[in-house]
Amino acid sequence: MLCVALAVATWEELAFRGYALAHWEVHPQLAILVSALGFTFLHWGFSPASLVTVFFAATAFGIVRVISGSLGWCILIHALTNFLAEGAKPPDWAVLPVAVLASAATLSVLLRHPNLRKKGSGISQSQV
Repeated sequence: MLCVALAVATWEELAFRGYALAHWEVHPQLAILVSALGFTFLHWGFSPASLVTVFFAATAFGIVRVISGSLGWCILIHALTNFLAEGAKPPDWAVLPVAVLASAATLSVLLRHPNLRKKGSGISQSQV
């Protein structure tokens, strides 16, 4: 199960935080938003509450990618998230407080981190 979680995380991160963010490096905030929306759309079969969580997790992965400049951290965190989510299937309503807290933390970092304000910061074609 860990291998499946890692394989899925690797593919999704290469597509959404690797390729997509590298091609929008001039506008990192917009790149993170578009990448998170695309990632959420990929998970469209989930419940509405879970989609909110997916969106904010994707936003957080995008922030990690821009700040660290590394896709490796995103893959690792994503794989762990997938692995843990398979074992714990909370009711839909239970994920809403987590999504709200994650969104507040994500937006705080997004608005304050200097790498997210400079054009061309954090990501380059060679890092994909």
